[in-house]
Amino acid sequence: MATREHAGSMDAREYSVSSSRLGDAFSVRAFFHKELPFAVPLQRIDSGVVFGGQRVTAFGMAYMDHHLTDRMQILYYKDDHEFVLRLVPEAANEELLLARGLAPAPDLNGLLRQLNALIAKGRQEAAKPAAQWKFGWTQYDFLAIPDIAFNITAHYTGLEGQRFFAGAGPFRVSEAWQRTAFVLNERGAIVESEATVTTAVDSVAAPGMQPHPKRFVFDKPFVVVLRHNEKRPPYFVLHVQHPELMKPFK
Repeated sequence: MATREHAGSMDAREYSVSSSRLGDAFSVRAFFHKELPFAVPLQRIDSGVVFGGQRVTAFGMAYMDHHLTDRMQILYYKDDHEFVLRLVPEAANEELLLARGLAPAPDLNGLLRQLNALIAKGRQEAAKPAAQWKFGWTQYDFLAIPDIAFNITAHYTGLEGQRFFAGAGPFRVSEAWQRTAFVLNERGAIVESEATVTTAVDSVAAPGMQPHPKRFVFDKPFVVVLRHNEKRPPYFVLHVQHPELMKPFK
């Protein structure tokens, strides 16, 4: 559900809102579709990764490729268990953030606050000569991201049946649902969302680390964020916690 914190996250041309009326009933539909292809496809990870006890397919960077690292930035690195990466797709004004190691939070806004705090901390650390090795890619570093693909429809039964007054008289929400689809692989990301609300007339009223190879393996819960740039709110946030959203390794 949109909040004021997410106002301005999308341009008007990126989504559509339409309404229709049949007799005393009316329906409102919102639709959003966005494709973020990578300028250079990332590499397939032949062995995949194990996430939640299940081996799933993955992509990333198994060997050094400057065409890839030119469009990948390490925003924060504490260790191989806590880090934030920025992937720049073909459209340079867009960005895809990946964060692993965030503490549990009651909602996505709590995760976003942690993410932004780590990015700010990373900026401070990057200015220190002794820590600069954390923010550059080397031939020994490794990146593995699980493939994600899902298309989920949810009915908001808590809204269905709710009554409200508008214009001619009392109305009742007869149907409220949302479909969200997301794909993330070596070629880029695609996100699509559709929501419909239909109403009817109501008949009843630590110490410094030494430089070492870095392993950016997303084999534990992580967060995916899509946004235009760091000065605008994200238009898509996903907290990946279970392998059900991934592709089994065969």
